[in-house]
Amino acid sequence: MRNIMKLPLFNFRNVIELLSPSPPIDALEISDHGLKLVHHKGGRHNFAPVSLRLPSGIIEGGTIKNEEAFKKALIQLRHEADPLLRGTIHVIVMLAGTNLYTQLFRLPFLDENDLENAVELNMKVISPFEEGRGYGSWQVAKVYPSGEREILAAFLEKNIVDALIEALNGAGFEVMVVGFQALAYARLIREKHTNLAESEAYVVVKLWNEGLSLFIIDNGHPYFDHFLRWNMLTEGVRDTNKDLIENAILEEVQKIVNFYSSRFGSKPAKLIFVNSSEYKNVDARIKERMDIPLQYMALPQFPKVPPDWWAVLGAFFRANKPRSADNEINLAISKNTNSFYRMKILVSLRFWRKIMWGSLLILIVMFVGGYVLIHRELLSTEQELSALSQEKDPSNLNDLESNAERFNNLVKLIGSLESQIEMRSSILEAFLGITAGKTTLQTIAIDGLGDKGIHITGVSDSQESVVEFKNIIEKSTFFKGVELPLQSVIQGSDGKWRFEMSFELEMPSS
Repeated sequence: MRNIMKLPLFNFRNVIELLSPSPPIDALEISDHGLKLVHHKGGRHNFAPVSLRLPSGIIEGGTIKNEEAFKKALIQLRHEADPLLRGTIHVIVMLAGTNLYTQLFRLPFLDENDLENAVELNMKVISPFEEGRGYGSWQVAKVYPSGEREILAAFLEKNIVDALIEALNGAGFEVMVVGFQALAYARLIREKHTNLAESEAYVVVKLWNEGLSLFIIDNGHPYFDHFLRWNMLTEGVRDTNKDLIENAILEEVQKIVNFYSSRFGSKPAKLIFVNSSEYKNVDARIKERMDIPLQYMALPQFPKVPPDWWAVLGAFFRANKPRSADNEINLAISKNTNSFYRMKILVSLRFWRKIMWGSLLILIVMFVGGYVLIHRELLSTEQELSALSQEKDPSNLNDLESNAERFNNLVKLIGSLESQIEMRSSILEAFLGITAGKTTLQTIAIDGLGDKGIHITGVSDSQESVVEFKNIIEKSTFFKGVELPLQSVIQGSDGKWRFEMSFELEMPSS
C-alpha cells in the first residue's frame, strides 16, 4: 500500500517551522502480524503509507521472539519507505496488540512542582511492576472546576520497550515516542478529524485481526485502553463459532460500560465501532441489551484511508507536534532526543545555507545583468558620437555658413535700430527740456540727422514767444542751423501765433 496522501495545512506554526525546520518524524505501528509506517514524502504535509506483514512467531504480545528476523523486517520496511536510505528515520512508535497497563487516579489542586511529586508517588504505588522492571508515563486527562486533576498513567514492561528501541536503532530508526492506540484515537477526535464531537464521552470498540480493543475517550482524552486477543476472548476454546465470539464481545463491552458508569456516575454518550463489518450482528445485540446509541467512526477528511490505518494516522498527527509541546504519555523513557536535536540543528544549517547561497546567486545575477546593460549603453553612445564626428557633408557646412552670415546681419540691424531709437529718444528729451509753457509743439518730423532733417510746427501766445522759443533752441547744445522763416509765422483767428521751424541735430561728443 503506497498511495501518497496529502495532509491539510494547519496553522501559523508552519511559518515558525519554515524558519527553523525540524527533521520529519514518521509514525510506526508495531503489532504481532505486521508493521505500518506513515512516512513523510515530498514535504512535511505529504505522506506515504508503507506496510509489511510479519510472519508468525517474530513478535508475540509486543515481545520480540526473533530479533534477527524482526531487524531484517525493519530494514526492508525502511528500504521501501526510502530506497536511498538517506539518514536516520525518526519515528513515533505505536504499540498495537500489546498488553500494557493503564490506571486513572485523581489528585487535588496542586502547583506544578507538587503535582509532579504527587504523581510520581502515586505511580510508584499503582505500578504493576517491581522497581526497575517497567516504564511508566502519565498525562493530565481532565481538570475539574475545583482544580482537581484526573491523571492517566500507563505502564509497560521494560524489556519490551528496550528490545524494540534497540532493534529499531539497529535498523536505522530512532524512537522519539512509544505510545498506544487509545492515544491515537483520542487525538483524531480531539483534533476534529472524525465525525465525532470532541466534548462527549465514548466507549470505542475496535475489532481487528489480532483481537478486541476497547477504549474510553472523554472530552478528547483517553481514559482507558484494554486489549484482548481472540484466544483470550474465547478462553482458549478451539473451533469457536461466530456466536461464541459475538457473546464474548458483548460481555467485554458490557464490562467497560459498567466500569465507566461506576467511575463517572453516568453512561457514555455513545458506543463507537471501528472496522466491525465482520460482526454486524453485534450491533443489533448491543442495541437490545444496552440503552446506548451506537455509531461508526469515520474520517471525512481522509475518506481513502482504510480503518486499519486510522490509529497510526493518529500517531502521525502527534509526530507533527513540536517535541517541546508534547506532554502526552511517552513510554520511551530514554527519549532519544539528543540525536533528534542534533539533526534539527543540521537541518536548520542546511536550510539557511541554501538561503545564503540562493541570495548570493541572486546578487551575482543582478550585478552581472547591471554590468551588461551599462556596457551596452556605453557602446551605443560611443558609436553615436563616432558617427557624428565622422560626418563631413559639404551641403551641411554651406548651410551653417549661410545661417551664420544671416545671424550677423540681424545683429547689425538690431544695433542700427537701437542707435536710431536712442537718437530719437534724445531729441524728444531735448524738446521736453526746452519747451516753455507759452509754446506748444504740434508736430515733430525727423527725416535724418543732418541738412535740416528736423522739422517742427507749433503754436505760441505771441510773436515774441515764438522768437524766444527760437533763441532757446539755438542756445541748446543738441541743435544747430536753426531756421525760422518769417512767412511761416502767422497769427490765426484765435489770436494764437503758428510757426514752422527746421534745424539739425548735433549730438554732443562723448
